[in-house]
Amino acid sequence: MSSYPVTNGVITFLPPPEGYVVDFNNPQQQDALEHFLIFGIFGSLAIFCLLQRLYVKYYITRGLKIDDVLITLAWIFSIVMQSAQIWSISIGGLCHHAWEMPIDVFEKHMLSSYIAAPAFIICNGLTKSSLLTFYLQVSPQKWFRRVIFVTIAFVALYTIIIASLLLFGCQPKETAWDPYFFATGKCIDYAVMYIIIAIANIISDIVLFAIPIPMIVQLKIPLGQKIGLGIMLSIATITVTTSIIRMIYLPSLLGALDIPWIAAPANVWSFVEVNLFIICGCMPTFRKFFKHFAPKWMGSSSDAVCSEPPSSDLLQKVQRKKHTGYTQFDTCGYSVSFGIFQEYYSRPGSPISTASSGTIATIGALQQGVMYLMMPFAFLILTRYPRLRHLCGPLGLAVTVASLTASAFVNTIAGLIATQGALYSIGCGLLFCPISHYMNEWFVERKGMALGVMWAGKSGTGIAMPFVFDALLHRIGLRATLLAWAGASAAMTLPTLVFIKPRIPLHTQVQVQPLSFRFLRHTSFWMMQAGVIIQSLGYLMPSTYLASYASTIGLPSITGPILLALFSVASVPGGIVHGMLGDKFSATKAVTIASIGSALPIWLLWGLSLDLANLVVFVIVYGFFAGGFSSTWSNMSTDIQKDDSAADSALIFGMLMGGRGIGFVTAGPLSGALLQAKAHLSSEALGYATQYGPMIICTGVTAVFGAWAPMWKGMRVALGTCKSR
Repeated sequence: MSSYPVTNGVITFLPPPEGYVVDFNNPQQQDALEHFLIFGIFGSLAIFCLLQRLYVKYYITRGLKIDDVLITLAWIFSIVMQSAQIWSISIGGLCHHAWEMPIDVFEKHMLSSYIAAPAFIICNGLTKSSLLTFYLQVSPQKWFRRVIFVTIAFVALYTIIIASLLLFGCQPKETAWDPYFFATGKCIDYAVMYIIIAIANIISDIVLFAIPIPMIVQLKIPLGQKIGLGIMLSIATITVTTSIIRMIYLPSLLGALDIPWIAAPANVWSFVEVNLFIICGCMPTFRKFFKHFAPKWMGSSSDAVCSEPPSSDLLQKVQRKKHTGYTQFDTCGYSVSFGIFQEYYSRPGSPISTASSGTIATIGALQQGVMYLMMPFAFLILTRYPRLRHLCGPLGLAVTVASLTASAFVNTIAGLIATQGALYSIGCGLLFCPISHYMNEWFVERKGMALGVMWAGKSGTGIAMPFVFDALLHRIGLRATLLAWAGASAAMTLPTLVFIKPRIPLHTQVQVQPLSFRFLRHTSFWMMQAGVIIQSLGYLMPSTYLASYASTIGLPSITGPILLALFSVASVPGGIVHGMLGDKFSATKAVTIASIGSALPIWLLWGLSLDLANLVVFVIVYGFFAGGFSSTWSNMSTDIQKDDSAADSALIFGMLMGGRGIGFVTAGPLSGALLQAKAHLSSEALGYATQYGPMIICTGVTAVFGAWAPMWKGMRVALGTCKSR
């Protein structure tokens, strides 16, 4: 092992320059804000572009193809890359001097770079392969297709080679990030590799956007459309510009030791470039998108006017989805990130540091549990008295903002439980209920897809918000963070309350709506409700304890937040895909797919290995299937309505959410009891052999029995067959 300098009693990777005054509490930084802004703004644009592409392909052209799968995978890798670097910034790594951070922080920064670099090149390769695959669908000309295949082979080849060198270019592999291996281990020159990546990107970008030009010239289409295609390609060539700018910064890394500081400017452009990959890759579908959603822009118009918009109005639908997604930042952005606050509250010096971890966890449990538990009563009232719906949104926003503001000035655990826990959850529930009612009105068809997008919005907040909150808590403190979030919640949510309106005007609806509760007499409802409750018992256990589990098995502390971000990333497409499945198949099939898909990775990946690679695969697969389970609820409502056609689907939906609330509230003490059991189920190097073994088993069992309704239906059929014999 090499010895490293000690500055102010702290071991650092480099000694400070002569005359430099080191301040570990307020270190110098550069371009940190730019990273957060680009991640927020360009990242949001990338998500919008991807969702419009999937929407156009699924609803308008009626079919997803291989290029859509590739661009979706590229987006996932772009989030991995950016999340790793944002985490490094938040802990004082990237954008800071190497002599102004403890050596363990320097190690975490190097590990984040080790993860981000191959994710960047894989995202690049997948995006370009997606666009090239799309080109194959455009023209049957042999010369054109041959050029495309050669380009695909070139992109695939350099992506695989460079990614492999980045991952396996050090012996031992710890030399890539652990400073104590730098002297004895051997590594490729990563600065040279970054320059090679930039050059390869520039070449492939130029080829990629030059290929279709001869074909566009030969197309027999109006001149205006040719100009439009040319503009689209010229916009796409911005990625070439960003690659060139980034390459200008990269030579400064050659032989550099203060890597976190020197790499910051180039990394800003990496953030821009990785989001432009997704935006440009989704551009081919924009014409159909605007043709359907803004026909006047595309030269068509309609003079039809009606007082009650049809439920099939696509433009209105997409607006409702968009604004409903925005409200998830207020209703879910804080609760899905509470683990960051729990860790902060547990530190010495916090206002409630003397409280037990279980008591602090009660705040987070109430944030989601109370909201779900109040859903049956809130949906019942708003279904019976529809004119109250327009009051709930503003009231809920006022309560959430007031609770966050009040919690900023509270210094006791009881006060935080009341404000951040119960009161905040009640406000979110009031805000969520009317929006769900309006979604139910607008989406008579493909309701599962709409619900999937709504839940995907919730999962999307779990990608960036933990990193944002962690950075804010470190930089500006608890009170300023809570006040800033209260203001951001108001700014983000208030405009959506103006745009989200019922399809049927409230003044045309009668004051009191008759309700049917006959569905409560049928076994089908209770079997599905039982499945929801059981699945909810174990659903949050992996995301709640993954960070602690990673620390227990000796993984770096950065692993936990990255695993949580990957869980949220996978839940976004999981929610949408399961919503689509719910629209195409029966509830029993959709629920069975989600349940079995959730259980298998728990037992086979989490339980049978302590390897980081298996853990990464686990959170992605589990996040996809478990995160999509709630998207099947609309299909459950449809099946339940077959027994009671007069039942209101929104009321049934509220009842199912109440079941989830029961599961969430019960899961807290259940998980604590499982951890206290300390039953080591194996002596091998397995997840089952840790103190989390009983929890792993329990989570897998609850995932399987989430399909209780299909099991019950299958048992009835089997018993009926036996009796007939």
